Amino acid sequence: KVLGPKAYGGGGEAWDTAYKVIREVAKADGSIGMLLGYHLLWSTTANVVGTEDQSKSVQRVLIEQNLVRSSVQVMDYPV
Repeated sequence: KVLGPKAYGGGGEAWDTAYKVIREVAKADGSIGMLLGYHLLWSTTANVVGTEDQSKSVQRVLIEQNLVRSSVQVMDYPV
């Protein structure tokens, strides 16, 4: 909720604050910090590549329903 619009219950913060939050979480657990970073990145993607309506829709659902959006690609390499 750090970056989410205040209109939907988010923090309305800027990315510099989000980076500080990610780094602080990562101090305790790097994996959780990484997932938080992915969540913040993917949850704001609609703001960059979507229409205004798409952005508002995604932000509203993520914040109001307390959803976590994250993506991690695992690569299998032959041993």
